[in-house]
Amino acid sequence: MKKDISGILEAREKRWKKKIRLAGKLNGTVICIRLNIPGPDKTRDIFVKFHEHLTEEFLELFSRTGADILFSEKTVTADGPEYLMVCPVDAVWIKKMAIEFEDSNEGGRLADIDVMDSDSLPLSRESLGIPPRKCLLCNSPARDCIVLGSHDISEVMAEVIRIIRNKRESRRTPAG
Repeated sequence: MKKDISGILEAREKRWKKKIRLAGKLNGTVICIRLNIPGPDKTRDIFVKFHEHLTEEFLELFSRTGADILFSEKTVTADGPEYLMVCPVDAVWIKKMAIEFEDSNEGGRLADIDVMDSDSLPLSRESLGIPPRKCLLCNSPARDCIVLGSHDISEVMAEVIRIIRNKRESRRTPAG
């Protein structure tokens, strides 16, 4: 377990440094799409495929802005699948769009879309005066439940899998 956690922490540190480098080098807004998956096993095929689907949905929404993508990269690290992109669009506007995406559908509840401005400053819900995300299992702020260990990881993981399966089934069912 310790080895898994150290790999996750190392992946997060590398991602953070890369985001800072990209923001400065390309002078643009950095967007990173990941998943909120509890525990150390973040690279399972079901998560990678779900991440690909969520990224496609976000990119479809983003394409409506007409903005260029200066850089993009898709990887899977010990911290799970991630998609990194840089664009010349206002970071506050992008963060609001990302929050709307995260909150607009059940699958978006698992998305974690980080936005960093061209000065390497990360934007948060709090910095925009938007309430924190809710826990997947209760109405409390997710961060509180994580810190307090309010729920057994198996309960949270069961909800994550349920959301992924529901989203997958809804893509297969024709709208009508």
